[in-house]
Amino acid sequence: MHNRTLSTALLICVAVTGSLFAQKDLPARSASFRDPLKKFVRSVLNPDGNKDGNEDARIVFFQVPPKGKAKAIVLVYVIGSNWCGSGGCTLLILEPLESSFKVLGRLTIVQLPIWLLPSTTNGYPDIGVGVRGGRRTPVEYEAKLSFDGFMYPSNPSLPPAHRIPFGRGRKIIVSTEDSVALY
Repeated sequence: MHNRTLSTALLICVAVTGSLFAQKDLPARSASFRDPLKKFVRSVLNPDGNKDGNEDARIVFFQVPPKGKAKAIVLVYVIGSNWCGSGGCTLLILEPLESSFKVLGRLTIVQLPIWLLPSTTNGYPDIGVGVRGGRRTPVEYEAKLSFDGFMYPSNPSLPPAHRIPFGRGRKIIVSTEDSVALY
């Protein structure tokens, strides 16, 4: 009887842990999250509401759940002719707030992949992004982005962002294959 109870408890624990792990590692894809996120991102990128020239804009996003003392954030990688250049594309770092979001960072020249680092600064997770020298060069190094109490750095190639060894965290956005149209 004791073994049966222990086995049942173990199966329940594995099932719950497995499902939580799977949910934690996948971006939020439900329309109830995606649609307000897209609306907010459009308002940040184009405050005048004009979508001219942005028809090709797409986003890839990842919701980082709160962990320990670190708050939840949403990383939004924006691709499209107006949001990418020779050094990379735009990354928004957002904090979910009830039915909206707060901008914690808006970075340019970000290269994939994007890493969630194991450290936190001022209550927010540290992020790693790829940086390269120009259109034809491969990613040269990974930059660590830390929250300074107000914002994340706006440029991963300049201080306060700084170089760190590759692979210090978990890759969370690795490609644009799962991107969704912004408009």
